[in-house]
Amino acid sequence: MDDSEAVSRALPLVLEMARGSDASVTVLHVREREVGCCGGSWEAPMRCSPDELVADAVQLFRSAGVEVRSQIVGSAGRAAEAILDAADQNEADVLVAGWHPRHTFGGLLEKSVGQKLAERANRPVLLVP
Repeated sequence: MDDSEAVSRALPLVLEMARGSDASVTVLHVREREVGCCGGSWEAPMRCSPDELVADAVQLFRSAGVEVRSQIVGSAGRAAEAILDAADQNEADVLVAGWHPRHTFGGLLEKSVGQKLAERANRPVLLVP
């Protein structure tokens, strides 16, 4: 997860899915770089630390009575692979991710994390725009 608007829209959806099925949730943040909150010049810096972001999401689920775990992992530029690995380790039934298109020249040549998840996952993927 990140602090994008897409993720903000995805969290209530995940909460309703979890409550409706009595499922547990794993909140995952992937740090693509060691600096964590500051990306390349084409990325907007996060408004809070990854730890704060994950803690807020965990609190949302706990306050609604949903069992929740959290993970923050590093990926060295391989976010989709890190997410898929975590999904396998946690035996996820479905992946839910915010999706935002790339608006950079580099985005024309490289697929977004959401696109990579949709292509490579061996389980259902729900991308929330």
